[in-house]
Amino acid sequence: MFKPLFPTLLLEEQLSGETLTSVTSEIDLALTNLNFSLNPEDDTGDLYISDEGISYSNNVLSRYNLTTLNFEIIRCVNMYLKETNTIPKVELKTYVAVMTLLKPGATSTKHAHQPSCLVVVYYYKTPRDCGNIRLYSPIQYSEFQKEPIVDIVPTQGKILVFPGWLWHEVLKNNSDSNRYSIAVTLQVYEDFSIK
Repeated sequence: MFKPLFPTLLLEEQLSGETLTSVTSEIDLALTNLNFSLNPEDDTGDLYISDEGISYSNNVLSRYNLTTLNFEIIRCVNMYLKETNTIPKVELKTYVAVMTLLKPGATSTKHAHQPSCLVVVYYYKTPRDCGNIRLYSPIQYSEFQKEPIVDIVPTQGKILVFPGWLWHEVLKNNSDSNRYSIAVTLQVYEDFSIK
């Protein structure tokens, strides 16, 4: 009898209709107030981060009143937790929520987030061929795996949810336009390294 061991689940949800229109309008309004710069605190490649860069108080969801998007993110996170039979050990807490910008020709570096967290990515502006997100298998010996990497094409309104320990990167933006997304890290378990 065969059974899969150590699966890693990814939630991929596509917003549409009135929900997508509402989220897009919220972000359109917020974008007029955002300034982007390279993240001063860690190496993100050419991925530009909104406002002050990554800090534990940086939360574009609350600061710019992105209530519809925040609702959809929490809805998707709850779906993920239910599907994975995960019981949070702390009240879910957003400790980083930043708007990111990937310029034409740019990439991001391979990275992971806190192992005690979930990562949520929302795609806001995604021109064709603007840089897939590449997810790396957590199993070290790729010879035994059918797919040691998975590339996901970003589309406007798509939400991804995956564990913070999963290594990932953004591939080269081969379009002529900026690619925008919102990256959220949610604390699920107690982690004393989080300030």
